[in-house]
Amino acid sequence: AARRALSGFAARKLAADAVVVEQGKPAPGLFIVLEAALEVTALVGDERVALRTLGPGDVFGEMSLLDDDGATASVSARGPSTVLVLPRVAFAELVLAVPTLRARLELLAAQRRLSNEALLPDASSAATLL
Repeated sequence: AARRALSGFAARKLAADAVVVEQGKPAPGLFIVLEAALEVTALVGDERVALRTLGPGDVFGEMSLLDDDGATASVSARGPSTVLVLPRVAFAELVLAVPTLRARLELLAAQRRLSNEALLPDASSAATLL
């Protein structure tokens, strides 16, 4: 089952400024950055706050997928970029087949929540980003 789910990863080229994950909407899948840089931002009130920059090897989309909820941060390409994407359905199969992967992603999500809360002093303590 894990091998079948992993075969669901597909490379995707992104144009500069392409929005990959949109705040308020569910992440379409789990992403791994292959080339270039992507920016994670959150809209707090009327202000867009930069949270972090993602580069090759970084993973994103896990928080929305694990929580099965809309993302509260956006991810966009700074310039032409390439990512691998594993669609939501294949992600669900993969974390069922490989419980240790789910545990690692949950740890990453928890660390990001703490980091995001520190960067967004006006956000409620219940904020969960990406």
